[in-house]
Amino acid sequence: MKRLAVYMKPYIVFFLVAPVFKAIEASAELLQPKIMTTTVNAGIIAGDVSVIWRNGLLMLGVALVGIAGGVGACWFAAKSSQGFGADLRRAVFQKVQSFSFSDLDRFSTGSLVTRLTNDITQLENTSLMMQRIMVRAPLLCIGAIIMTISIQPRLAVALVSMAVALLCAVLFIMGRAFPLFGQVQQCLDAVNTTMQENLAGMRTVKSFVRAGFEVERFDRVNERLYNTSVAAGRVMAFSQPTVYFGMNIAALIVLWRGGRLVAGREMEVGQIMAVMQYITQILFSLSMLGFLLINLVRARASALRVIEVLEVEPKIRSSPEARRDACVTRGEVEFRNVTFRYPGAVGDPVLSGVSFHLRPGETLGVLGGTGSGKSTLVHLIPRLYDVTNGQLLVDGVDVRDYVLESLRAGIGMVLQDTVLFSGTIEDNLRWGAPDASCESLQKAASQAQATQFIDKMPLGYGSPIGQRGAGLSGGQRQRLSIARALVKNPSILILDDATSAVDTRTEVALRQALREERRAATTIIIAQRVTSVMGADRILVLENGRVSAIGRHEELLESCPAYRELCRLQLGTEAV
Repeated sequence: MKRLAVYMKPYIVFFLVAPVFKAIEASAELLQPKIMTTTVNAGIIAGDVSVIWRNGLLMLGVALVGIAGGVGACWFAAKSSQGFGADLRRAVFQKVQSFSFSDLDRFSTGSLVTRLTNDITQLENTSLMMQRIMVRAPLLCIGAIIMTISIQPRLAVALVSMAVALLCAVLFIMGRAFPLFGQVQQCLDAVNTTMQENLAGMRTVKSFVRAGFEVERFDRVNERLYNTSVAAGRVMAFSQPTVYFGMNIAALIVLWRGGRLVAGREMEVGQIMAVMQYITQILFSLSMLGFLLINLVRARASALRVIEVLEVEPKIRSSPEARRDACVTRGEVEFRNVTFRYPGAVGDPVLSGVSFHLRPGETLGVLGGTGSGKSTLVHLIPRLYDVTNGQLLVDGVDVRDYVLESLRAGIGMVLQDTVLFSGTIEDNLRWGAPDASCESLQKAASQAQATQFIDKMPLGYGSPIGQRGAGLSGGQRQRLSIARALVKNPSILILDDATSAVDTRTEVALRQALREERRAATTIIIAQRVTSVMGADRILVLENGRVSAIGRHEELLESCPAYRELCRLQLGTEAV
């Protein structure tokens, strides 16, 4: 928990003041039975109305002080706990943003969502309760025992003995429950992950008529969550009845023993009434303490999960020796005997001994079969992954010697998985360059052949789009993604199978616009179709993670059997 204490530090004043107000409230509650004793004995039984009025007003004043203390405690506790939760949530989100792809592989998306929402909310609520109950419950319990001792020490013995026994029983129950609450959070991860996968793949589920299978899959994880929660609840169910049973036994003992003392004129009726009220306060405080311990057990499980995210050291980050002045301006790219293997993977590396030099302004087409390493090749350039062996240079500087932000600022990428964000078309185009002018947006959209459908929309660039581009076709989403990358005006433009959903005529127009308008930018195009890269300055053919050949279209037709076969299959024999 010390790891999380730093997020409470800005609110330490609120965190310390809230218990003070809670102590005022608890003290006011402890005084009420004592005042009532005098009211009953010296006022009601003695028939002195003045004592009744005087003590009644005094009890009212004490009650108002208690109310003021309770309100103040709630305000300060809410201020500190909500601030703590907001700062912690921001810190976890920022940490996730710093993760490399390999770091993200450690956690499922559903697990990260649960940790950012449910787990942090659990910590937030526990912080709130600690400031309100951690002081109130022990103070009420100890104070009530002290008050009972001041009234009649012989009655206090039973209360103290029972309170200690009940506290030990509650702590034992908490120890049994802790592992179960950790399992509950893991089961909640599974439910969130399953739900998220189903919603993201809803079109696929419906097209394959697999709704029934998905319902069964969800039922399995939901049933596991239910069973684990019930098991944890079953253990915790013993805490409250145990407390109530013990304190009712204590009340019976007090009534029996107190009745004998009253009969022997060693106690008065008002004192018995006060002791019974103190028993109620002890019962209430132990119940609150048990409730707090339940939440502490759950909070501890949640805290461990949040800390697990916060303590991840990103595998890819800016080196302390990184060149702060280095930035991508020319777009020169050079691979020197690069080998790459995914972290923890076994078998042959994804890329092996890859070497080529791409001069500024050149266009490189990359072809290869499925699993040949095409996407991995371009992921290495902005350091989404780091090379295992060899060296990768951009503008003559090793990519590991750049500040990450400076390196990626000069690179525009359109990945295979097209992702747009909820908002307007303009919001999405500005995503990589918030200060871009309207003219820049329109120019980029024109180059990406996106104006064809944007201009037809009623609100144009202000047209809203749904999550992940809902409401747009696959080709429209790809063209908007390309336009978004162009708005950055990058020195290196990477298109990873970015026109697979675009019709041939539009793709030809898009390639022509890129050649004419972006001659200064170095462009890398990964494609499945030969026609997409035929006009490139050079074409690189990958086979099993190795460079099979590199050259112009005409050169590869003569020297590379794999490329020639690909052209024959896609273009026909007359084109070869």
